[in-house]
Amino acid sequence: MGEQPTDLGFAPENPLVTQFKQQDTDGIVAKSLAMAVNTDAEYSVAGDYLVKLRALIRKATDFFAPSIKAADLAHKAAIAIRTAAIGEVQTAERHISAQTDAFAAAREKERLAAAKAKADAEAEAARKVAAEQEERQRIADAAEAVRLKKAEDERIATAEAAEATGNTELAEELLGTPVEVEPAPGPVAPAPAPAPVATPPAPPPLPKIEGLTRRTNWKARAQSEGGLLAFIGAIVRGQAPLSINGEMTIQINTTALDASARQFRANGEMYPGIDCYDAGGSATNNR
Repeated sequence: MGEQPTDLGFAPENPLVTQFKQQDTDGIVAKSLAMAVNTDAEYSVAGDYLVKLRALIRKATDFFAPSIKAADLAHKAAIAIRTAAIGEVQTAERHISAQTDAFAAAREKERLAAAKAKADAEAEAARKVAAEQEERQRIADAAEAVRLKKAEDERIATAEAAEATGNTELAEELLGTPVEVEPAPGPVAPAPAPAPVATPPAPPPLPKIEGLTRRTNWKARAQSEGGLLAFIGAIVRGQAPLSINGEMTIQINTTALDASARQFRANGEMYPGIDCYDAGGSATNNR
């Protein structure tokens, strides 16, 4: 392919620019740039300058319209040629890209499902081991309680027998002495470790393709209108950020609110946190 032109001829020194600038016969541009408005007289002069400057802007629009239209037509023609050349290629690229993305997404879903199944199975096995250990401890505690109860019953029976024979001193001594039993044989044996968990194998990784790299592309979105309200509430409660890296996480739609302001038409609070105000400005008649 041949070299494409990079200079479109619209640099400031272009003859068309020079020709247009010559229409400012009164030097309004220079005078306006040097002017400050502090008095009624200066305001009147500035207003006259403003009308003339806007007239020059309209002249510029008309003056350069043919060149812009020609350039636009040339641009559209070039775009049409490029589209004809690569249109089918782009269609094929979008199709095959969607196919590979869908396949990769399905493989990732399968991988996550296998990982979850394994984690769930391991958690269930650990739960069963804990339950078995708890049951073993319960049985040991129950056996210890039976042993203590038996010793207590024997102590009471001995005291009652001593009292029946008139040996009240021995009976009182037996009843006033805590029961002493042999210590438990040892700690509860641990429950056996869980058997290896049998779960579906994880899918293999995607094949490596030279020149193609899979990447993650995390995005955020409001779940619904209710989700947006929930997010705003979280910001108010300090549970979500109002800004991240200097960028606001929520933005006011000033276009919609400006339409409401044009109906409200009064300085002051229009909605909680939203003021209506007159930004001012001026308009000129075409002449």
